[in-house]
Parts: sequence; structure tokens; C-alpha cells
Amino acid sequence: MVTLLVFFGLKTFRLINPVNWWAIFLLIPIYSSFGSLLEEFLQKKPVSFTTISSMSSILFIGLITGILLLNVDWVRNLPLFIIIAGVIVFQSGLVRSNDTFGNFAKIFRGWLFASGLAVIITGLLLFKFDFQVVPVAAQSTRWLGLPLLVLAGGGIFQIFKEKSAHFPSRLGFFANLIASFLFFFLALLALLNRQLTLIPAILMLAGGSLFILYFAQKRM
Repeated sequence: MVTLLVFFGLKTFRLINPVNWWAIFLLIPIYSSFGSLLEEFLQKKPVSFTTISSMSSILFIGLITGILLLNVDWVRNLPLFIIIAGVIVFQSGLVRSNDTFGNFAKIFRGWLFASGLAVIITGLLLFKFDFQVVPVAAQSTRWLGLPLLVLAGGGIFQIFKEKSAHFPSRLGFFANLIASFLFFFLALLALLNRQLTLIPAILMLAGGSLFILYFAQKRM
């Protein structure tokens, strides 16, 4: 109510002149999410799914409210949504609670960190594109190599995490190694701006996978 009074007071005296003034009502769920987030911090609880969902609401609804009030182009600000999504995924790796999502984050923490960072990098790199002039698909995809390399690094991090466990999973070790190799292979193709036909790509992937499996079996 205080926010609405201040907002309409400023609008009445023409100190502000927002186009979509009704977007101010979107701040109501932001206040609710901020209250939940503040309660989590004051009680010094471990990072939980509630914390992540509150942060998601604040960031996404806040961005939508700002775009509507300022009447800016949605398409040109699309990378901001991608960056926020990456921040949320990265924060998911910090969840320490013992609920269902906390157990999931504990298992895939390396992939969550790497995926979030890769999405953030993708959003930052997309800022250089003018979506209304040149479609992204028509431009070089070499820049995709960087986020793909970050994803491959997440798999390596997960491998070391598996190795340090009291009861390391051989299947998990192999799966993370293969996934890391796949992302690294795609990143290399993107950075070199190379395109392979289906059969050579399958042969290279199969050969690399067999080599990795043989090497991993020797190391385990």
C-alpha cells in the first residue's frame, strides 16, 4: 500500500511517467518472496528450495516489471532472462537442505554449477547480437564453444567428486567421463567452426568413447 501511494503520488505530480503503470502491481508477489527470503536468512537456515524459489520470483518478476514500466524492447533484453535463469541454476547447486531437491543437488552439484555458469556466459555473449537485424542462427556459432567447455569442466569436477566419495560409483564415473568428452567434442567443433557429417561424427565419438572407457578402466 505504501508503494502504491508513493507511486501514484509521483505520477500525479508528473515526477514519473511510466507507460504501463499497472505493472506496479507486480511488485506485490516480489514483496512476498522477499519476506520469505528474509525469514530464511534471519533463521540462519541452510540454503533450501524455498530460498531458490524466492530468489527466482524476485529476479524474474522484477525484470518483467522493469521492462513493462520502462517500455523497453523485450527481444533486445532476452539475454537478461537467460542470465537470470543461469544464476538460478547456479544457486541450485548451493542447496544444502535434506529435502528431495537438496539430495538431488548433492548428487549433481558439479553439473548444476557448470550448467548455471554456462547459461550465464551464453546470456552475456548473446548481448552482442542484434536479434532484430540478423537472426542468431545466421551468425557464427563459434561463441558456443565457451559455454560448452564450461559444461565439460562441470563433468570433470563431478568426476573428482565421485572419486573422493567413500563409495565411488563406477557407473557414475564412466557416465560423467563420457558426458564431459561429448561436451568437449562439441566445444572443439564450435571453436574451430567445423561441421561434420553424420558418419564421421559417429565414428569420432565412438572411437573417443572407447578410448576413454579403456583409460578409465585402467585408472579405476
